[in-house]
Amino acid sequence: MLGARLQQRNVTLALAVLAVLIVVIMVRRRRSRPAVEVSRPLEGDELIDLREAATILEVTPDRVDVMVDQGMLEPVASRRGPRFRRTEVEAVRLAGA
Repeated sequence: MLGARLQQRNVTLALAVLAVLIVVIMVRRRRSRPAVEVSRPLEGDELIDLREAATILEVTPDRVDVMVDQGMLEPVASRRGPRFRRTEVEAVRLAGA
């Protein structure tokens, strides 16, 4: 009887450890992936920040965020916040958006 209880505790403990490991792996995977898929900068294309994009487009930075949400602009991966290709921003301005 005592052996069966010990075996059951070991199985329960092993399942608890396995559950914790699964959670740790899931959390690490989420941290390693960006929340939103963003493109990489093209070679030779100048990247500009949100404020400069807003200045070129003659809109507020909040409006630039809306343009991103609407798919009009595509942010480029950066550790310093959203960046945009100057050529893309100027193309949107010329299109009259």
